Amino acid sequence: MRVLAGIALVVVGTLLAALAVQHLLEAGVSADREQIGGSLEPLTLILVLAGVVTALAGLFQLFRCWERWRDSR
Repeated sequence: MRVLAGIALVVVGTLLAALAVQHLLEAGVSADREQIGGSLEPLTLILVLAGVVTALAGLFQLFRCWERWRDSR
């Protein structure tokens, strides 16, 4: 069951970070197209960071499951 939770954390974290980065890129492209000074939104940066941390937590959980499986053999 912990393996599924780890996989879910990795998937959710990756999707969250990817969507936030896509939003950042689209905002930058539209700022370039309109030739206005673009600004980084703090909430978007926090979402990217939260996505990366969530994905890393999932990978760590999967690593612990793998270690537990390896030690049990």
